[in-house]
Amino acid sequence: MLETNPFPQFDLPRLARAKTRLEEMIWRVDPSPLAVSQSKPTRDHVTFAEAKKLAFKPVKRTPRYWGKVFDQCWWRVEIPKLKGDEQVYLLWRDRGEATLYADGEPVYGIDPGHHFAPLRKGVKQWMVESACCRTGIWVPGETQGLEAEGSRFEGAFLAYRDDEAWGAFHDFDVLIQLLDELRLPDYPSRVNRYDAVGYKPELHAAEPTFRWMLERMSRSVDALDREGVGAMRKVLAEVYRGLQGMDEKVKAVLTGHAHIDLVWLWPERVGEFKAIHTFSNTLSILEQYPEFRFGYSQPASYQAVERRCPSLMKRVRAAIDSGAWEATGAMQVESDTQLPCGEALVRAVAFGQRGFKEVRGEASRVLWLPDVFGYSGCVPQILAGFGVPYFFTTKLHWSTGQRFPYTSFRWMGHDGSEVLAHVIWNHYNMEAKPQELIRLAEHHRQAAVHDEFLVPTGFGDGGGGATEGMLERARRIKDLRGVPNASWGGIEPFFDRMAEKRDALPAWRGEMYLEFHRGVQTTQCALKNYYRRAERQLQVLEAVHAVKGMGPVDPVLWERVLFAQFHDYLPGSSVREVYDEAVPELASIGDVAEKEAAGALKGRGKACVFNPLAQPMTAAVNGAMRQLPPLSGVEVDSLDAIVAGDVKATKRSLVSERVEARFDAKGCVVSLVIDGEMVPLEGVAAEPWVFPDQPAMYNAWDVDRPTLAIGEAVSSKAEVVLDDSDGLMPRLSFTRRVGASSEMTVSYSLDPVRPVLHMDVEVDWQDRDTLLKLVFPTGYCGKQARYGAPFGSALRGQSAGPLANEAMFENPGSRWVTVSDDTEADGFMVVTERTYGFGVREGQVHVSLVRSPRMGRSGDAPVDSEGRAEHDYADLGRHHFRLAVGRFTADAVLEEQPAALADLLYAEPIEYRGGATEPVVYGVEGLSSVVPSWVKPEPGGGMTVRLQESLGRRGWVSLDLGGRSWHLTDLAGTPVSEATTHPCAVEVKPYQIISVRVG
Repeated sequence: MLETNPFPQFDLPRLARAKTRLEEMIWRVDPSPLAVSQSKPTRDHVTFAEAKKLAFKPVKRTPRYWGKVFDQCWWRVEIPKLKGDEQVYLLWRDRGEATLYADGEPVYGIDPGHHFAPLRKGVKQWMVESACCRTGIWVPGETQGLEAEGSRFEGAFLAYRDDEAWGAFHDFDVLIQLLDELRLPDYPSRVNRYDAVGYKPELHAAEPTFRWMLERMSRSVDALDREGVGAMRKVLAEVYRGLQGMDEKVKAVLTGHAHIDLVWLWPERVGEFKAIHTFSNTLSILEQYPEFRFGYSQPASYQAVERRCPSLMKRVRAAIDSGAWEATGAMQVESDTQLPCGEALVRAVAFGQRGFKEVRGEASRVLWLPDVFGYSGCVPQILAGFGVPYFFTTKLHWSTGQRFPYTSFRWMGHDGSEVLAHVIWNHYNMEAKPQELIRLAEHHRQAAVHDEFLVPTGFGDGGGGATEGMLERARRIKDLRGVPNASWGGIEPFFDRMAEKRDALPAWRGEMYLEFHRGVQTTQCALKNYYRRAERQLQVLEAVHAVKGMGPVDPVLWERVLFAQFHDYLPGSSVREVYDEAVPELASIGDVAEKEAAGALKGRGKACVFNPLAQPMTAAVNGAMRQLPPLSGVEVDSLDAIVAGDVKATKRSLVSERVEARFDAKGCVVSLVIDGEMVPLEGVAAEPWVFPDQPAMYNAWDVDRPTLAIGEAVSSKAEVVLDDSDGLMPRLSFTRRVGASSEMTVSYSLDPVRPVLHMDVEVDWQDRDTLLKLVFPTGYCGKQARYGAPFGSALRGQSAGPLANEAMFENPGSRWVTVSDDTEADGFMVVTERTYGFGVREGQVHVSLVRSPRMGRSGDAPVDSEGRAEHDYADLGRHHFRLAVGRFTADAVLEEQPAALADLLYAEPIEYRGGATEPVVYGVEGLSSVVPSWVKPEPGGGMTVRLQESLGRRGWVSLDLGGRSWHLTDLAGTPVSEATTHPCAVEVKPYQIISVRVG
């Protein structure tokens, strides 16, 4: 009746409506609810085998609320006899997440990204495992959260899919997404393109492809209106043919992904549920879409699935063997790399590679860490030590001050070790959308040299993985003009092809600092205390095993410590329920290791004392300072007391032969003299400051720059107590109010021989959303400050002005920091027992002790598992910190280097009755910055002594091994030198990790 539409802009709202219509046509749901029965919800999760023995009660009325947050329950669903060949689906209407079981096998996971589970014919009764949580964090359009009464169950129903409408919807959806990417100058805001209300600008300017697509897509809607879905698909097929064949210059390698946070907004038992849930989903997708390829890291998850559902793990192994499923990742869990000590990171890879060998028959070749909060400079060296050549992450694009300059590059450790790295712009929850691939291609900095980029595709964090819709989109974008060529592929093969371009790729040396999430160095300080104690007691236990020839310690102890290194566990970003379980477990690990070490030494004989470190230790034993030889147990009577003058104390001063410290009435240090040299303080030191701590976005994760600009020094008066009952080390204590509601006691002491001022800080912390720091202003204004790292150290700028320096206002430090003049010949150091958040600006050192951000409830419910409705705040309560401050000098002896002091000051010798043990390491000489960091017992006797060069220096180190046979190994234990009984002398490069196998 009328001519062809002369206003093409009017077609845009019509396209949006057509997409909605198609989506509404896909699913038909039978309104008759299925017969369902339910078990009683339980806090502890039970396996399918155990669930078969549970009592089930019929569900007679819906909606029905069940469970507290993180509870589990099981359901039985009766399926009537299905007629015909049509695929039938189960629609499970429950706010919680669920896994569907057929004949005892988990076959599909139902969650915010996966609603309709395909049913197998002939199965009359299905089992459903439900978890009372809902965590579709990144699923578009899906609200999160359970109601206060629990998870809301509304019934189970049969559903039928119109496959023609399903196909048409995805045909149309991908084209609309591509249309959105085409330039349309008359519509500067894409939001208004599809708005049906109001003035529609004429299309004066548009890309020709846009006009071509718009006309043909409008024609497809005409066909839908006149003849139906089949006719529409024919027109859309013509559009796809017209858009194919263009040779894009960059390729997208899609890899199925399901980043599972083992803990985060849920405790570990729910993380294990999510693994079963996600693995089931993935196998279902692989059955439906043979081209799909999937990768998953974390042996901890595979081990949990093996324990909870062995039959599922058998199917996973078959998928791995077929090449469809890639198990790769290198570490036991996706670990934080800044808070664990160096040896703990080594074990994370050692245990991880053992796990991958069990799962796939060989070691992983990629370290897969998409979501950690910074990348220590020792990581490339550790990977090289295990023969892992590749590294992947995404998180660096979250940096707020500067953009990371590379996507494909060579990441070099401080020592020169190198791995190939790939960092994508965006996140790890891709959905195979055209705009995602276009953005990634635009931000692929090395595209001219390395013409591929990796696309982790699938919903993660809460798990779930890829969806059928993502696979449908992937089929349609495979060869689509304007979109990078996309196909499913493997992670390790991607890196193998990248390795062919190695010589043309740029290099990045040292740590990769994330300019975000700076608060994780401090959040949950109580947890970090117990974690560090567990590390330290394992260090002691392994030293005892090594010396006694007892072989390796129980691997379970290490497995649980490594689990704690997960990047939402140790950094403190999980919910309270995680730490309710974590703190007692870590405390128990420390207790067990301590007890086993003492028990292994115990016997009949004289009073003895054992030094667990491979360096001499000065300690108070039987009321006197004595020097204990390295790595050995000796009779106390054989040790001479160190002759030193007494420590003199008043209520304003402490003075030993090496240190003179004076204090003001509030307990701050006003002068510090060490070995006759005055430390240049630019004001009072050890001054407590409090800061209102309200991050812009992520409470547990972040300390924002404005926070550090609005803090105030504590001005309250102090109560002073001098306790000289210990004649060896008198204590001078200052107690005062800090913040609005907290109290703090700082106790200072000197021992007669060390050149440091000891500080014990007791805090009763009751201030919410507040950060507490100790501040030490000095005159050392060299360009860089040096921070302890898991192995070695990191130099970071401390001068005002450069943007990189300004971004580093709160930094990770592995228990020590130094500030000095540019020569590093003279400076100031702070050594701590277990604090990790530091900053240095123009000579002023600040140490973060405690912060009390709001903790996430669980992200999915207004109440926690105990029914409490208000927010929890981290770390309210009592805390104890130990620090030492002193003068940093380039020529200090080994036992006065900060990396050595971090162990020497806080590793306790073991007093026992029994016999002396023969020394293994009689001494360490040479380059004083080379610190023995660990002694690892080996199977069959013998040990590996691990050393680290800590200050970026070059030279030689020699170990007196008493004539024992030794050889050098890599970190995996493979020999790299011939065995010999010659004196052990090793050339050392800056920041090198050295492994000496003895015996």
